[in-house]
Amino acid sequence: MKKILFLFLSALMASNCVFAAKLPAEITEFINKSYPGAEIRFDGVIILPDSTIYLPLYPAPAKDVQMLEVKTSYPADTPFYKKPDIVIFNNDFVLLKVITDKNGKKTVLSLNNPPSEVRNGLLPQDMLVPRGLIIPENIKGIMGNLKIETQADRYIRLEPEKNDFTKTISYQKQVPTPVPLIDALKNKVLFISTCYSKNIQVVTPPNMDPDYALSQRSIPIDMEVIDDKFLLVTSYEKTFMNVISLADSSVIKQIEFTTQPTEIVLNKSKNIAYIASPEASCIYVVNLKNMSLTQKIKVNGYCENLIIADNYIFYVDKNSAEVWGIDIKNNYSMKDIGNVPNVSKLVYTDGKLYLTSRTRNRLACIDYNTLSAIGEYDTVKKPSDMLLYKDKLFVLGAEENVVRVIDTKNNNYITDIKLGTDGFGTSMREIEGTNYAIVCDIKRSEYSVIDLSKNTLVNTYSMNIPIMDILVAKKPASL
Repeated sequence: MKKILFLFLSALMASNCVFAAKLPAEITEFINKSYPGAEIRFDGVIILPDSTIYLPLYPAPAKDVQMLEVKTSYPADTPFYKKPDIVIFNNDFVLLKVITDKNGKKTVLSLNNPPSEVRNGLLPQDMLVPRGLIIPENIKGIMGNLKIETQADRYIRLEPEKNDFTKTISYQKQVPTPVPLIDALKNKVLFISTCYSKNIQVVTPPNMDPDYALSQRSIPIDMEVIDDKFLLVTSYEKTFMNVISLADSSVIKQIEFTTQPTEIVLNKSKNIAYIASPEASCIYVVNLKNMSLTQKIKVNGYCENLIIADNYIFYVDKNSAEVWGIDIKNNYSMKDIGNVPNVSKLVYTDGKLYLTSRTRNRLACIDYNTLSAIGEYDTVKKPSDMLLYKDKLFVLGAEENVVRVIDTKNNNYITDIKLGTDGFGTSMREIEGTNYAIVCDIKRSEYSVIDLSKNTLVNTYSMNIPIMDILVAKKPASL
């Protein structure tokens, strides 16, 4: 009994080692080799491609082994590719599969006499416990300081009838009109911010009403999807960024900052997010592998309209209208590009920086190396957004809801894509992995899909909610 107590206390003392979960390299290699495409979440949870979940148990202490092997499995002699309920490695590291009992509750395999590796192991202490998980009484010690009841606070899914944004706006509920669903939106979900509700609406296209909503504490400022698995959200009057697991609609982490974060831009190839904080004149750097704050870049002025392209970050100082470039590779050195009033959007490609002036209805092009003006052109009225696709620049005009297409090789006009919604376009988002983009119309509660390769309007879909911004992601499997 004393020996068991000592081992348990040792596990608790080792909890600092597993507070920020990082699986041993040999375990990670074993999982990736057995299941290519498996997700090893930054809180230590392992999710196989078919949504099977394994929870890691850290031994106290771990054994040094020359070659990692499966020592024991339950059921006995079950290879990992058949997904056994318990896997015990020869270094005493354990994987517990989350299973569903006869009452429909999530749990792990219950044994009358659990092996010591299970009884004395410890779950990662910052792990997001799968919602409703029940741990058998005889292995409760694996929880350490984890509290299952805190999971209720992290589960943020709201049913549609609880979504309430109609008190602040009025809109005419649409009569459903069948519109063919394009392939690019099949098996996808839309995450929609409205600017009238704290909640992010989740819609399965071509439905006109949300399936459910993700509750937030304040109206979202910006949001980005990471690998169809996580949703990053910044909100007004909050000094943190929510990291939401799309698989189970839970806040898996809140990344704390010292000041209000606003715009989010992603460097997906480097697994980095840059988050603007205008009030502090800084840009936060977040490592997306472990969702942790790694750096704070001091900048000049009130930074907004943040973009990243190649190895540069660009932004506008709202107070002075000065445009700045930041060289990421050169220790974040800054370059003053010049004063451009009322900039609504920036785009950078092939050494050229494009800027739109919303009040002047102008598009400017600047050579970034020489800071000389390449040209300035009339463009669509009230340009609200731009999108780069290959050698073409798409400029959204909010006033007439038209998208102008420009050839970036020579800055010549190609064509206009008339959206025909007679509303007010707010944003364009490329549907990743396709040649399509979504254009949002907040006035008409509609979104249009345009073909970026053919410069054409494909379809327009009506909704019964206002639309400020839309993100598209694969439909998550339910955990």
